[in-house]
Amino acid sequence: ERYSTETQKENVHLWHLETGEIICSLILKQSNQRMWPCFKWTKDERVCVRMVTNELHFLSGRRPQLTKEATLFKLRLPNIASFELSPDCKTVACFVGENKGQPGMVKVYSISSADTKLLGQKSFFNCQTCNMVWNNDGTSLLMTVHQESGRGLSQNYYGSTGLYFLRPSPMGQAGQNDLSLCTNNEPAQASAWSPNTNEFIALVGDMPPTLSLNEGVRGVSKVTFGRSRRNTLLWSPNGRYFLSGGFGNLPGEADVWDKEKHVKLTTMNLPCTVLSDWGADGRTLLTASIAPRMRVDNHIKLHNYDGRQTLEIPFDELYYAGWRPMDTSLFEDQAPSPRVVKAATAAAKKAAKEPVAKAKAAYKPPSGGAFAAALRAERHAMEKTEVKVEYRPPSRAVGAPANLQELMNNLPQKLPPGMTVPLPQMNAKTGSSSTASRNARKRANRAAAKAAKEEEEAEQRQKAEEEEKKAKEKAAAAAEREAHAEEGKQHTTDDKRLRNLRKKLKEVTALKALPSDSLNEAQMAKIGNESNLVEEIKEIEARLG
Repeated sequence: ERYSTETQKENVHLWHLETGEIICSLILKQSNQRMWPCFKWTKDERVCVRMVTNELHFLSGRRPQLTKEATLFKLRLPNIASFELSPDCKTVACFVGENKGQPGMVKVYSISSADTKLLGQKSFFNCQTCNMVWNNDGTSLLMTVHQESGRGLSQNYYGSTGLYFLRPSPMGQAGQNDLSLCTNNEPAQASAWSPNTNEFIALVGDMPPTLSLNEGVRGVSKVTFGRSRRNTLLWSPNGRYFLSGGFGNLPGEADVWDKEKHVKLTTMNLPCTVLSDWGADGRTLLTASIAPRMRVDNHIKLHNYDGRQTLEIPFDELYYAGWRPMDTSLFEDQAPSPRVVKAATAAAKKAAKEPVAKAKAAYKPPSGGAFAAALRAERHAMEKTEVKVEYRPPSRAVGAPANLQELMNNLPQKLPPGMTVPLPQMNAKTGSSSTASRNARKRANRAAAKAAKEEEEAEQRQKAEEEEKKAKEKAAAAAEREAHAEEGKQHTTDDKRLRNLRKKLKEVTALKALPSDSLNEAQMAKIGNESNLVEEIKEIEARLG
């Protein structure tokens, strides 16, 4: 039950099934997957192990009591996070988390007696959790190490998972055999020990990972089954078949392999599968889609080892599905049907003959193709073979008469104000004196200054003329706008006056239609003013045209 801070009562109880009595009770304030169950028994139930802070307590398995006298012996391990007993009940593997810069570590101890002995250990940096699984005889250990950050194993944002093999030795760490199954920082997708032989299968590498069968003494690969998008491995109880499935965030395809013949018997499509398990006969596979992972299409399906579906049961809401425990020794280990093996072998040969689909090449722009490269090479070759002719100005033309050159040198040039005309270098063979050079330089400077001054004056005159022209145009435009405004104003006034006069004339016409004896003096005055109204209307209409 949930721990309450108000009552602070014991919330974990250990019951004796035969008598129905509570053997012992304790307080468990928090629980997680690594700490549960808080009691673990050896296979013969003679010893019970309980993990407390920094220690493992070994108790009597028949009637464990949480007292100092009932404790057989203790194993002190500071910062211990989880432990796993071997099937032969002779060793225990303990995971010690990182602490104060020290790496995480898995240590294997002998528990045959109270004198515990360290048989082997393996350290890991940047390690948060470790899942340890023994083989069937308790001689080798697979360790799945997970780190939350992307350091070390790979640069994955969501962290990485590594797979390590450890075979402890009675001689201690010096005789142990350890191996990292993830080379080149590759992640591990899944691994599983065979239930009856010293072998294990592993999915290692980025998607799609490589499926391999490894031996359990050194951990090296025996058979490689190729690469596929899978993340789940499941042995049948008899160890003859194993399932390699792609569940979770993968489409749901699953392969059934025959370990003895190394042949893939079938490939099944099992979408939305959350739970899968082999039956005790080793030939029937149960798959289920359950809540809360899947809220719709919950179901249970049974498949034969050759992929044939034998049963389907739909549910509105399904939370668990599993086999009833049975003794696997009651079922005979039968080999697969020759028909199934023959069909699987033929399919494998056909797949081997088919050409492997080439990966789609990355996009290359038109300028990056072979044709564009050939054009660039041809243009580069033409540039190398092209004869370049040095440019000569007219004053340096070959064969030009001397008087023409002097005439061109003395011509005024349009240069920026203050800049002098560069003089050609004098040839020593001409015999020109320094005085002639100075005179020529002075003449050139005077000519350049005069030309610059004339050009500046011409620009100023042109600028003044343009400004005067713009001013005249601006004044004319303003006068024209004023005239139009006055004309429009007068036109508007005449229109208003004409409308008023016509309105008064209309009223006079209406009054004239009435009897004269019913009119007052003001109305008679309006009728008398009719001629003036008509004359003024004609005058305004004539003015408006």
